Amino acid sequence: MKRFVTAVFKHETNTFSPIPTLLEAFGRYAGEHGPVYGDDALEACRGTGTPVDAFIDLAAEAGAELVSTRSIRISNPT
Repeated sequence: MKRFVTAVFKHETNTFSPIPTLLEAFGRYAGEHGPVYGDDALEACRGTGTPVDAFIDLAAEAGAELVSTRSIRISNPT
């Protein structure tokens, strides 16, 4: 069986912002409070219409096991 490892890091940077980005902010995009890991990371990305969502679907079609290490996303510039 094929195995693939995924990790997501999505962040929009605003270099001029004086406000630091706290770890809890990474997850706001998907409604979480901070990063998610493992199976929770896959579930947070599934059905989102993003490239990683397509990768999840393609891996399933190929019969591959997909292992996620983490999903870290923030939608607002920091």
